[in-house]
Amino acid sequence: MKKKVVYGLAALSACVMLSGCHFKHEWQEATCTQPRTCTVGGETKGEPLGHTWEDATCAKPKTCSVCKETEGEALEHTWEEATCIKPKTCSVCKETEGEALGHDLTEANYQSPAVCRICGETEGEPLVPWFEEHGIVCDAKENETYDYTTYCWENKSVKTTGHLVFSDYKTFESDEDHPAKDGYEWKSVHAVITFDDDNAFAYGMQVRGQMRDYYAVDEDDDENWEGEDQQFSVNFNGVDYEECIRRMTGGFDNWVNQVRHYDVVFDFLLPKGYDGQTVSYYSSEFEDQEVAVILKNSICFRLN
Repeated sequence: MKKKVVYGLAALSACVMLSGCHFKHEWQEATCTQPRTCTVGGETKGEPLGHTWEDATCAKPKTCSVCKETEGEALEHTWEEATCIKPKTCSVCKETEGEALGHDLTEANYQSPAVCRICGETEGEPLVPWFEEHGIVCDAKENETYDYTTYCWENKSVKTTGHLVFSDYKTFESDEDHPAKDGYEWKSVHAVITFDDDNAFAYGMQVRGQMRDYYAVDEDDDENWEGEDQQFSVNFNGVDYEECIRRMTGGFDNWVNQVRHYDVVFDFLLPKGYDGQTVSYYSSEFEDQEVAVILKNSICFRLN
């Protein structure tokens, strides 16, 4: 009987001891390099998560976004050279180095604003043409008739009115009377003034005209119309063309049935594409005035 009691107590004791070996796991979540792990007994479960890599950049190497472990080295910058408006810049990370170059500007001219020699960007506006600056309109049309009033030659208190027509306007490279020149072209226009009133027949007439540059009038030029092939210069697209030529041929014919013609051809050797040459006629009453006053009171044809 006693043995049975002893055996029973021993079995009970063994059961108690066995039940004392069991415990509750306290899990630590898996990381990039370790699986889920019990912090009490060290038991593991599953697999490590593995790294979540972010690609290397210019500033840092390949990096795990979870644990921040790195691998390898940072990339080198991929530089884009400095421009006029931005410094040397990495095309990957946008880091900059140094300063922008700044524009290298040409001078503005009558055809173009200032232009950067590096990037081609423009700044400002073209120069204002002299005619526009002084409010002068040059709008005579080819083959239209304009009344041209001026003082008579022999009696300067009396006026006469003729009829002015510009015609035969043309642009050409050369002919037997107009030699070709590299970078230049000829422009020609025919001007005829017909006088047929009594005052003109009785007292004659004073014809006054000018050949002026629409963009840059030289106010000191006395506009001598006599002789052929007067050389002059113009500035076109910022370049000085020194070998321009102006030529005027013709003049008055004789009276026929109380009608007289002032018949002149104007020829100009100009840079190719140049549109600034003008021919104008004005009354002799303005001949002692400033150039701007004269041109404002002129019938003006532009060879554009």
